[in-house]
Amino acid sequence: PDLAALEQQRTDLSRRLGPLETRVVLSGRVVSSEPPAPDGTRFVVDAESWRTATGTSRGDARVRVFVTSDPAVPSPDVHPGDLGDVAGAAEPLPPPTNPGAYDSRAAWERRGVHARVTVPDPRCVTVRLSSDGPLAALSRARDAAARTFSATLPADDAGLLRSLLLGDRGALADADRARFREAGAAHILAISGAPIALLAAGLT
Repeated sequence: PDLAALEQQRTDLSRRLGPLETRVVLSGRVVSSEPPAPDGTRFVVDAESWRTATGTSRGDARVRVFVTSDPAVPSPDVHPGDLGDVAGAAEPLPPPTNPGAYDSRAAWERRGVHARVTVPDPRCVTVRLSSDGPLAALSRARDAAARTFSATLPADDAGLLRSLLLGDRGALADADRARFREAGAAHILAISGAPIALLAAGLT
């Protein structure tokens, strides 16, 4: 779709966000999640309501969530289908910083995501109802495999295996990303974990 069409698809929440961060509490259902990475945990939520300083609103908002890691606090255990609440700072997705650079905002917008929320503390994520569906089971198995790699292998090796076998690039070292890119093999990272994605699609 062209940019005008994407603009028409913007959710209620993203329309209300200004250029500065807005403190918000989202309530909704987890759509997808990634295994916890060294820097934090990432997942996508279909928010049904959100509370700001001006009050509570209901609507439809698919939002990227990033929860900053804290060595003293366990990472949030979230999986597709879970119902919960997230408290953090919301803002619209940023545009590319350089002309011709990869446009991650457009890529996310094609998936229906128009805003992101940064959560400063894992304790600001509350799961009210855990899903027992097949996607959640697959996600838990993927997380367990990622934890095993990280616990038994050097960090760089674990990050590489998590990327190639699980399609989880959150723990991939910057040096490894650069080597794949310089070798013209970045597509290997793009298709890695494809069996996991196909299985998830079949279960949706």
